[in-house]
Amino acid sequence: MRLRSVILENFRAYRHRTVIPIEPNLTAFIGRNDAGKSTIFDALAIFFEHPAAKLDPSDLCVYSEKNPLVRIGCEFDPPEKIIVDSKDETNLSFEFLLN
Repeated sequence: MRLRSVILENFRAYRHRTVIPIEPNLTAFIGRNDAGKSTIFDALAIFFEHPAAKLDPSDLCVYSEKNPLVRIGCEFDPPEKIIVDSKDETNLSFEFLLN
C-alpha cells in the first residue's frame, strides 16, 4: 500500500486543511527553517502511533479560531486484493475499510 498524501488541519503551523502530495518515485521536503518540514514527519509519527510521538495540546495551531480539533490524515492507494490466509482472498472495500 502506497502513501499518496498527508492531510493536516489545525496542526501546528498548518491552520487550514493542507494536502501534501507524496509522489510515487521520490518526494523531498525542502524549505527554510521553520517552514514546517519536520511537522509533516511528526504528524506521520503520530498517525502511525510511533511510541515516541503523541499528540500534545500544544500541537493545536495557535491561530485556530473556532475549530479546536487537530486533524492528521493519510490517503493510500489500496491494494487490489488482500490475502488473509492462503485460502481466503478479500479486498479493502469488501471489508468496509475504505471511506
